[in-house]
Amino acid sequence: ITLMSNKEMELVIIAKIGDFEGLKEAEQVIEQSQLETFQEGKGRFRVRKSVDEEGTRYEVCVKSIQKTPSLIKTVDECEELISEAFFEAYRKMADTLRVKKRFVFKGEKSLFTKSDGSEVPLPAITYEVDVFERHDGQQSEWCKIDIELNQIKEA
Repeated sequence: ITLMSNKEMELVIIAKIGDFEGLKEAEQVIEQSQLETFQEGKGRFRVRKSVDEEGTRYEVCVKSIQKTPSLIKTVDECEELISEAFFEAYRKMADTLRVKKRFVFKGEKSLFTKSDGSEVPLPAITYEVDVFERHDGQQSEWCKIDIELNQIKEA
């Protein structure tokens, strides 16, 4: 069952969390365990277990990286559902395990102000804030924020 095969465009920001209370405003919280293998210059192979209010699902994702460096990350991505058995079998081969909580926010009323002062309304933008678990089991004070830009390009 193919879920997604597309070109993903996102802006990635690494930030220190100043107020953990703000994460409580997320529209969705997903607990994720992510097994990865990365090939320098080629891309990433990832399997992920995601748990949220809808239940548990397992996915495999292949992301090939762009060849030229850019502030905006563009990757070819193919993602499919897998079984729990596939996830557990891959655990023995993966280079890394990342445990995190993903907080999903939907920006409803974003405005872009042009140099002449006029404002242009932007479509709703999805912000995904990943807060990783450190090796000692504590929550990191640093997060990775992905801002999905495909929605702007399509508008």
